[in-house]
Amino acid sequence: MVLAPFVNYNMDAIFPFCAEAAHINANGISPHYFYRDRLNETFLKTELSTSEGEKVVVRDHSELKIHEINPDNCSAPYHLTVCALNLAGSWRLQNKDRQSRHFLFSKHYTGSKTTGYAETRKYRTKQRNEETNKEEFGLTKYSRAIAISGAAFASAVGHVSFFALTFLMTILNVRLGLWMVTPKKYKNKTSKADPMLSTELHDLRAAKSFFSPFWLSYLWDEATNNVSERRDLINISDGGHTGDNGAIYPLLERRCKLIIVGDASADPKGSCTDLYRAIRMARTDLGVDVIIDTDNLEPDKKTGLSKKHYAIGKIFYPEADGSKGFTGWLVYLKPTITKADRGEIKGYYASHPKMYPHPTTADQWFDEWQFEAQRLLGEESAKVMLTEWLGIIKGKQDKSSKDREDKSLEENLKKISESLFNKPDFDKRFKELMEKASLHQEDITASQDEKED
Repeated sequence: MVLAPFVNYNMDAIFPFCAEAAHINANGISPHYFYRDRLNETFLKTELSTSEGEKVVVRDHSELKIHEINPDNCSAPYHLTVCALNLAGSWRLQNKDRQSRHFLFSKHYTGSKTTGYAETRKYRTKQRNEETNKEEFGLTKYSRAIAISGAAFASAVGHVSFFALTFLMTILNVRLGLWMVTPKKYKNKTSKADPMLSTELHDLRAAKSFFSPFWLSYLWDEATNNVSERRDLINISDGGHTGDNGAIYPLLERRCKLIIVGDASADPKGSCTDLYRAIRMARTDLGVDVIIDTDNLEPDKKTGLSKKHYAIGKIFYPEADGSKGFTGWLVYLKPTITKADRGEIKGYYASHPKMYPHPTTADQWFDEWQFEAQRLLGEESAKVMLTEWLGIIKGKQDKSSKDREDKSLEENLKKISESLFNKPDFDKRFKELMEKASLHQEDITASQDEKED
């Protein structure tokens, strides 16, 4: 007798709620934009005080779009902003295991291997405005890309996602990640030469081929840990959610000969988990192997001090797409405190041993002292590394007149690695590993043959 009025009352409340929720933009109600604006103020704006005490904005890149970075003829490196494409609900077995893939924003292309790539200047393009007769190209701002790439607090968190976490974070609206249109919607219908590249113009707000998204269904996928690549919108979050916090995998995928990585992930024990996870993924997917020893980065259990700020590894690229295999170098820097560091650095460490130089992601409120301590450590680490390199190279060159000639990067890095780390030859170690793998495979084959007999 009491149940019927109760049910009617609740259904009367639920239906209007669902109708409204279906049209409320799930991105708009998330804290993402607040987070993006704080990053804008910190990194993309510069204010100076005049002699009269007034603040003047002398640099403001808050409206800078991704396709506008690195202008033509710019000598700066090609910039990749790495995010995680969350795939906990994917039907592909490898995606279901890792629950994410790398998603890239760059000057020319946006996307991933899972979704394909679209031209950045045409991705999220607004159609021609009838009043101004102008067309806006590539609406994605650089501030949005870096905010997503650092969206650690999110409902979908890649390889560490699980139902209870995603449900709770969605209900509490702790969602710094973002839903964006999939590059699959941009597949080029006129050319079969490059099916992964898109040139067809689409935009959620302007393209007639899109209906307004039913946001409630996307929030349901988000809450139930069922986000995937199959729908018109994809969920993107912190690049570290791929398990590769140093963004090494995309560079190995592009077969870069020299890779310099600054890994600032929280790792007080110096285990370099993200580094080795990225190496494992590259070896599994690409056949690329990296030999590196990070023992010198581990802090001493008594003093907490490490021997070095960095480690050097050798990359072994296999033959691919008709090109020969070759070797490259990986220079890996890690926030560590050494005996030779400046007094300011060691002084801050002495007063904050538990959180410096590896503060947790939850620590988002750096004061001036902490910010400067982290910045100074990075600067000093790079200076120490380059000073050691130059000293070794110069020392080698001074030994004979022949050595005074400029050496190649590979020769110099090999000398530096042998001199500083006193490790066996990389090539010898790689051959030993391959021989062990070969013997292991032979044992497996022999065991299988015995079972069949």
